[in-house]
Parts: sequence; C-alpha cells; structure tokens
Amino acid sequence: LRDYYEEVGISHKTSVARSPQQNRVVERRNRTLIKAARTMLIYAQALLFLWAEAVATACFTQNRSIIRHRHGKTPYKLMHAMASEQRCSGPELNDMIPGTISSGLVQKSSSSTS
Repeated sequence: LRDYYEEVGISHKTSVARSPQQNRVVERRNRTLIKAARTMLIYAQALLFLWAEAVATACFTQNRSIIRHRHGKTPYKLMHAMASEQRCSGPELNDMIPGTISSGLVQKSSSSTS
C-alpha cells in the first residue's frame, strides 16, 4: 500500500488513537470546514437543514484548492519571480520613444524617388 501511495503522490501519516496532541491538523481542518459552511449558509440566507450540504460543498471546494509547492516555492513566489523576469527582459516602456514602437501593422514609407 505504501508503494501505491508513493506512486500516486499521497502523503500517508499515522497517529496514535485518542491523542489530541497529534490531531491538530484534523481539528484545524474541521474548524475551517465549519467556518466555511457557516459563511455559505449566512451569505445565502439558507435554512439550517442545508448544513450537511454546505459542509460537503466546503469540503469539495477545499479539496480542489489545495496549494502545492512546486519547485519548492509557493504560487505567490512563482508569480513574483515570473514578474521580475518580465521586468528585466527588455527595455522599459518609459525608455521607448515613439519611433521604436511599432505593431507591425503600420506600413513603412519607402524613400524611393520617382
């Protein structure tokens, strides 16, 4: 089973039963789900019988929006690294003069004398 987990990228962690010290992650996750479900119900002005559906929707949403570190960086750091590369890759807009800006659609005049 461990080989399968490793193959599909599942992080399997075990804990001792009835040990609240090791249950911090689960407790935090449950609090987050309850808070999200409560927020959805209040915003939608829905009745309390939809509580289970709101929790299921919050769980579905959070499972789809997990932030995974790629290349050892958060998405925020990756985006800012890309932005700094873009800034350094060419002349700044302030440095350009109108004669150097061309969309490629402007027909250039020829200097032929007839």
